[in-house]
Amino acid sequence: MTQGIYEIRNKLNEKVYVGSSANTERRRREHYSKLRGGYHANIHLQRAWNKYGEDVFTFTVLEEVEDGMLLATEQIRLDRLFACGNHYNIATVAGPEGPLSEETRRKISVAQMGNQYSLGYKQTEEHIRKRIAPLVGHKRPPLTEEHKRKIGEAGKGRVVSDETRRKISKANKGKKHTEESKRKLSEASKGNQNCLGRKLSEETKRKIGIASRGNQYALGHKHTDEAKRKMRGRTVSKDTRCKISEARKQWWARKKATTWERCYSTRRPERYFLPDNHAGKMSWGLILRIVSHGERKGYWSPDDVIGDPMAGAGTNLSAFRIRGYEVEGIELEFDHFNLMLCNTLLQQQRYIFPQLRGNGGWRYHVGNASDVLSTLPEGSWDASVFSPPYEGALASLGGDGPMVGPATQEEREERYKWRAVPGHSTYGDTEGQIGAMFGEDYWKAMLPIYKGVYRVLKPGGILVVVTKDRREDWCLVRVGQGTRILCEYAGFVPIETIQAVGATRSVIARWNNRRYAERGRADLVVDHEDVMWFQKEDT
Repeated sequence: MTQGIYEIRNKLNEKVYVGSSANTERRRREHYSKLRGGYHANIHLQRAWNKYGEDVFTFTVLEEVEDGMLLATEQIRLDRLFACGNHYNIATVAGPEGPLSEETRRKISVAQMGNQYSLGYKQTEEHIRKRIAPLVGHKRPPLTEEHKRKIGEAGKGRVVSDETRRKISKANKGKKHTEESKRKLSEASKGNQNCLGRKLSEETKRKIGIASRGNQYALGHKHTDEAKRKMRGRTVSKDTRCKISEARKQWWARKKATTWERCYSTRRPERYFLPDNHAGKMSWGLILRIVSHGERKGYWSPDDVIGDPMAGAGTNLSAFRIRGYEVEGIELEFDHFNLMLCNTLLQQQRYIFPQLRGNGGWRYHVGNASDVLSTLPEGSWDASVFSPPYEGALASLGGDGPMVGPATQEEREERYKWRAVPGHSTYGDTEGQIGAMFGEDYWKAMLPIYKGVYRVLKPGGILVVVTKDRREDWCLVRVGQGTRILCEYAGFVPIETIQAVGATRSVIARWNNRRYAERGRADLVVDHEDVMWFQKEDT
């Protein structure tokens, strides 16, 4: 940094501009930046620059000056300059170096009060139009390669101070781009070699990899002994510790609110009929968790009507029924419809509550869900909880698995007078079984069911859907995401989504998850079910 007197000389006519600065290199950059932009304060120098071009002018430091003698030395130079007359300077007196005094600032402020060119003056529409008209369609000429190189060299080695960083950060806080600005940025970035979509060469990737090794912000970085020594004496203030503690509490609260654990450890009731050949059996512990969560949130309360358009063996409805709710279920498979009846009666006999005795409080239908829903009265359900069959869930399901339960087949037939209907003994054979569909056929079949549930629910009613993603050909099929889109399309408003962790219970499924993780495909690990909560708008 050089402090002294400088000149800007025109090599063609030998005219000069003389000035002084505590940092001549910085002052040179300021002069050249304003001259190139066309807004230099010295109109004579600016016009000469525009006429002759940048290459004609040179910047030279005439002499270095000690502290306190800068203005006096400049004044001597100006006196000599004005005596000969060949110059660009306008002011005859050397100006102050450094910040303005409070007295000078006050005088400038008083002089500017009421000035039509100052802030607060409201220009007319005609004036604004005339000012804008010359600028419409005007674009700054592109920078030459030489100009870009000079800008790059001028910026090399410059270090932004912490104070400057703090000011920049403070100035940018709270600023938001307008939609128009976002659109322009998006269009300007399309095809940009520095943006996404650009494919890096192998050489560039190798350089980035080498440069990233040992990065202090990367995992695996080891602090030097010097850094460790500096950190030993550092103390964290009480205010900072409180902020860290509060942030951790909020993080854990969010995690607990969106994640459920130990939902699959609760065993089913001792006497409960469940088919082995059902493709998607609901966990008893999970449905109990859903019932409790809904009661705690105020989504439903005893005596409400809970519907299940795909009731299966009646697990969901049994969990609600034993708590005093009225239930209504729909099941396509006739065998499972009979099981649903058996389980409901069996659970009611296990409890001594008078309101659960007898056959009241429940209504069951056998048939296609969308067809049955269209016949139910509008607004007859307070809530609906169900787990739809997963896309292609029956593809790997083979054989007619036995019905498991506390009783033998003969005992069930004797107690509940239930007989398997010929032609319905294998789950999934019934026409219209959605669990046997794939792709677009599956989603098209599910949409009328969600629309039907929306119609049957009361205004403000709750829909809970339990889904689970699946794998196909080393790709993850996001069933939960597709289900959420269908529900929103049907008119539902999302409330919350909870991940029930530990949904992978079979040995084969756990082995597959471990295999994918070991091969670096952690994105294919499926270890949870999505419990998605929606609400019908309260019109």
